[in-house]
Amino acid sequence: MKFIVYSHTATFYGAPKSMIELTNELVKLGHEIIYILPEKGLFDTELKNKGYEVFYMRNPIWVCAQRLKGYSKYYYLKHRIKLVFSFLKTLMFSYKQHKKFLKENKPDWVIINTSVAPIGLLAASACGLNTVLWVREPILNKNGWLVPAIFPKFVLSAVFKLSSITIGPSEFIIEYFRNKFNINNGIKLFNPISTEIKNSSFVNSKKLDLSSIKFGLVGSLSYRKGQVDFVKEMLNQDEQYKVYIFGNGSKGYQEKLEIIANDKPCRVFLMNFESDIEKIYQTFDVYINMGIDETFGRTTIEAMRYGKLVFGKRSGATPELIKHGETGFLFDNVIEIFNILNSNNRDYLSLIAHKGQIESSKYDPVIIANEFMKIIHEY
Repeated sequence: MKFIVYSHTATFYGAPKSMIELTNELVKLGHEIIYILPEKGLFDTELKNKGYEVFYMRNPIWVCAQRLKGYSKYYYLKHRIKLVFSFLKTLMFSYKQHKKFLKENKPDWVIINTSVAPIGLLAASACGLNTVLWVREPILNKNGWLVPAIFPKFVLSAVFKLSSITIGPSEFIIEYFRNKFNINNGIKLFNPISTEIKNSSFVNSKKLDLSSIKFGLVGSLSYRKGQVDFVKEMLNQDEQYKVYIFGNGSKGYQEKLEIIANDKPCRVFLMNFESDIEKIYQTFDVYINMGIDETFGRTTIEAMRYGKLVFGKRSGATPELIKHGETGFLFDNVIEIFNILNSNNRDYLSLIAHKGQIESSKYDPVIIANEFMKIIHEY
């Protein structure tokens, strides 16, 4: 089969990583893959290194940042109106280009790898092509992601319903789209995560040293990721505890972390964005996912894969990934993390980490690719 994949971004984080790991396996199965990106970037470089055919076409996004406290409602409304006109202008000039491209290339399926940039879905539907909408972001979720759209909910719902199949990596996101946008064709399919570990010498190489644990947080720096909340509580605990924080984020939130790190330079380490996954997981012993309403949690599974003990907030899809007391631990409040560590011995905690590592194998890209093709054939 021939697949054309739309990516709304050329950055190389969760969604693009999951898609390339899927398509790598589809190529091995003999399928043809073409990618459409809005611009060049790290994802583009990775695709070309893998030998993919890549084309560039503008792909407008229909979400915007939330209004910050104290920011003028008038200027925010003005900003939203500008975004609407910019979106419509880009859509008008790019739509015909996308339709022409799809008609000339005649794919069997078009995969739209996001719910925030719909032009691929609109163009493919107009051409009568089968489409997969891969939903990853809980748009309009005021409890977690706080991602407003520039159009009303009924507009988003009408466009989402154009998809032949809607796939999401968790029951949480599938149910969210069902309840929020009345999308009833949703199918759960885990994100694929590579089993390849280049340097396995550090995996499960030693049991936890409970007296000097190194914690790790990986992901964008933001309120919904909760890095500040964890760091503040950790600093109230054993003075031997350290935390390594990987990622970049919003300026204001990152500055809060920088202030804390500058005050506690021997305990709090800001590592910025790091593309070398092995370097990340070699750094710490215990992984913490503080995210609210995570739609999957790629870094949780990556940490399991590398034999790390994982803790995840009881929110969103995280409880679907972590079996409490079996493959990791769930928590509601940060203090619970330290209570668990203080009330269990290192042999038991190391066993939990090992079980998590075994559990992570079910996200193998080969397994997910076969499940994906089963979904396609059954449509």
